[in-house]
Amino acid sequence: MSALPHDLAAELLKFVPSEPASEPRRQRGRPRALSNSQQLGRILKAVAQIHSKNKTLRSSQSIAAALKKRAEYASVSERTLRRYVKTALDWELGNLKRIPRRCWQQILGISPPGGVITEKVLREKAFELLRHHLRQHELLARK
Repeated sequence: MSALPHDLAAELLKFVPSEPASEPRRQRGRPRALSNSQQLGRILKAVAQIHSKNKTLRSSQSIAAALKKRAEYASVSERTLRRYVKTALDWELGNLKRIPRRCWQQILGISPPGGVITEKVLREKAFELLRHHLRQHELLARK
């Protein structure tokens, strides 16, 4: 029949110059906020420290303004800090919503609220949980 090789595609690939492995392309758009757990943990710890010193600071805006005064967050815009705080608190609220109320004391170490759970009550419990984790972290650091 014909003199063509059995695996024509493999034979033709020999003549194609190989390109060096290029760097992965950067994704377009704004990078994801708090893309890893270490960043999220640092923001949660900072929010817990700020809220434990001044319990009247409850909004993302007021906490972001207090974060902006810290040296490690001075270069970050207040708008970005507000997004970070909101993301961190939303993560904490999601944890509270996933765990049944009857298990809060056993698993989280905080008492569940009595009555109806509203967003305001959940947010207060999220701050309480952050303060609880901060106390545990400080106790472990002393040992």
